[in-house]
Amino acid sequence: MPLSIPFDGFDWDDGNREKCQKHRAGIAEIEMKKAAKPLKKFPILKTDEEAEAFIENSDLTEYDLSELKPVRFELRRKEARINMRLPEELLQAVKSAAKQHGIPYQRYIRQVLEQALPK
Repeated sequence: MPLSIPFDGFDWDDGNREKCQKHRAGIAEIEMKKAAKPLKKFPILKTDEEAEAFIENSDLTEYDLSELKPVRFELRRKEARINMRLPEELLQAVKSAAKQHGIPYQRYIRQVLEQALPK
């Protein structure tokens, strides 16, 4: 059964209004219909093309987005390498923390280092 979240209305912008007019529906009518519908489970998208097509053709207000997590994209090239020795317990703790954050442990180490440095 799809999850429902508390509903208290939508933020209507020009794009929303245009879509309503296209379907010959008023804002109040759509808010009532959306509030009554259970949210759909968000699909698993395996490629960029699938994701782009889904976003282009879907109304995201119909989906439960509560389990989505913010993702930090790393676009800068990494040229430098390091090699370090750690106690096994520390490495296992780092790997466990990285797993809780849903990222590879080396990326987790890099993020912790970045956060520790003054900006």
